[in-house]
Amino acid sequence: CQAKRISKETLKMTRLLSLITHEMRSPLVAISGFIKIFMMKMESSQTVSEVVSYSNEYLERSMSHINYMLDACQVILDFTKHGKNSKIKATEFNLKKMIAETCKFFSDMNKHKKGLAIDFDYPSLSPEIIKSDPVRIRQILTNLVSNAVKYTTLGTVTVKVRMNNFKEIVV
Repeated sequence: CQAKRISKETLKMTRLLSLITHEMRSPLVAISGFIKIFMMKMESSQTVSEVVSYSNEYLERSMSHINYMLDACQVILDFTKHGKNSKIKATEFNLKKMIAETCKFFSDMNKHKKGLAIDFDYPSLSPEIIKSDPVRIRQILTNLVSNAVKYTTLGTVTVKVRMNNFKEIVV
């Protein structure tokens, strides 16, 4: 009986560590990539104003991924504290902007590696502002695009947004 309990606890810990690794890897790779791209651009820059113009962009994007990691840490802490997933925290946010930022990030990260085009299709009649859990939506979106990029050898990865018959957004 005690061996089964220890085995269950070990399995639970293994799953938690797997979750932590999975949720932290993508943003860390993103931040690393932004720093590498920034360093390459610094070497090829002609003026200080060129450096300043793209340094703000890369710093903002790095901060976005740091915030993603902090949100993921909070989800993991909630999970360990309560022994289950935390509740969905629905707030209004701009889904179109989130998708655009995610696609731009993966596009920048992969143009030097695989040369993939990464795009999104957001119909004009779909609402841009939705009420949902932006942390969870960003996690799902990042994982979907990351996997699509990982398993696509050439061509284009496109994130398509559609409204279903129930007037719900489907990505």
